[in-house]
Amino acid sequence: MNITDATPQRRKLGIELFVDGTESLVYEGVVFHRHEGHLVVASYSDFIHSENSSLREAIEKIERSKAVLAAFSAVSASLPHKYEFCYDYGMGTVKLAELQGSEVVWCAK
Repeated sequence: MNITDATPQRRKLGIELFVDGTESLVYEGVVFHRHEGHLVVASYSDFIHSENSSLREAIEKIERSKAVLAAFSAVSASLPHKYEFCYDYGMGTVKLAELQGSEVVWCAK
């Protein structure tokens, strides 16, 4: 559920559904969802073609997603986090990079 421009009531509902595990949460272009006991914090490439994405963009987007996550620290504190940088091709997504320790590692081939 995208709560970026939501009313306070809808934002509260979105957060409640996320905490219950019913819905993923989207805020300011960052997607939060649960997977295998982790909170996955996913940001997405701005490019139309995945080959135009870069490690630099991945680093910038993951850093930004950390800042966005800070707004939800009360609901995210109980799970370990995974940060991913993805490409959305319209019918699904492909993980291009992920944060491993303090380093962003390119995963795409």
